Amino acid sequence: MKILHINGTSQGGAANFAINLHQSLLDKNLESSIFLPNGKNNLINIYYPKSYIYKFFSKIKITIARVLNKYFFKIKSTVTLGVFSSYFIKKLIKKINPQILHLHWLGNEIMSLKDISDIKIPVVVTMHDMWFILPVEHYRVEYDYKLKNSKLKNYFLNRAKYQKKKISKKINYIFTSEWMKSEGIKSGILQDSLIHKIGCGIDFQKWKSIHKLKAKKELNLDINKRYVLFSSMGLSQRKGFDLFVEAVKKLNQNIGILISSDEPPKDKLEFKYHFFQNLNDTASRSLLYSAADLCIIPSRQEAFGLVCLEAAACNTPSVISSGTGLTEIIKHKKNGFIAKKNNIKAIIEGTEWVLKKINEDENYFKNVRETVKQFDIKEITEEYIKFYKDILK
Repeated sequence: MKILHINGTSQGGAANFAINLHQSLLDKNLESSIFLPNGKNNLINIYYPKSYIYKFFSKIKITIARVLNKYFFKIKSTVTLGVFSSYFIKKLIKKINPQILHLHWLGNEIMSLKDISDIKIPVVVTMHDMWFILPVEHYRVEYDYKLKNSKLKNYFLNRAKYQKKKISKKINYIFTSEWMKSEGIKSGILQDSLIHKIGCGIDFQKWKSIHKLKAKKELNLDINKRYVLFSSMGLSQRKGFDLFVEAVKKLNQNIGILISSDEPPKDKLEFKYHFFQNLNDTASRSLLYSAADLCIIPSRQEAFGLVCLEAAACNTPSVISSGTGLTEIIKHKKNGFIAKKNNIKAIIEGTEWVLKKINEDENYFKNVRETVKQFDIKEITEEYIKFYKDILK
């Protein structure tokens, strides 16, 4: 069996999962290859464009999409038009000649809908977000009311949605959570498609819990203080960073604040915090998760939530939002707390509940890792292999 994975970024949740799955397939002696926009030297069978011309035109495509969104669509979410063809990827598919093409996150104008439509082999899509069920955005948000009656804008969005509905019949969709699956079904776009649910996975041999005192010392944190962590690629409203900030401001306890992202907060915060930028390797992130006493992940929309799973693998509980894919990982008052979505009081209640349990018993959450072992990448890979075989039949 020969599989080619395509992902539009080289880091972040979708990229990490695609890489993990690719490596796990190789471990099981399957012919797996992966395309990423940038190279990773430790990967086997990785393909990425080295041409400066490719990189130049990639920046042009991304810029065009951003300008159109800023002045035309005004959608408060990541936007991918899906109209720019990729000669490199088409050439790569022809060169490798895979039996299955596995698409992951297709942002950054990595390939066009026509490119996908022209593919003759079975196509698998892992739904890391909503892009395949929405016109151009990656998560559902409200359009700017000033452009609500724009005929040209509505034509473009409806046309994009029609194209996705047209190609959906030849695609096999993997949803990472029940929430995402229900969103896909409600969209009506995937009604004739083969859909299945498989969670995301991580390598539990790489993600390990480090003794909390040791982790805090290595990060120069106060060993006598409790710490809460917010971690995400981008401190966006969808990720609930604004909810995190408001909840932390109203917490009665003397706690330390940890923030990890690829960008620092744009606005000055009313409290002190430790900021960790671009922690992308497993060892550094394991140390950070282990130093934190809990994660606060109040996402308004989340397909799955690898941050939550990674933290759990380091025995760190999380406070999450209801009605998201995060509920695949966290079970209420067992390995964390499920707060009502968009509710700051509920986030505060959950945070105080977790901290109270830890203060009463340091070992209360010592088995969080065991509650999420079903998401070991080895187990997840077996599910994918079975799915691949069913498709090829």
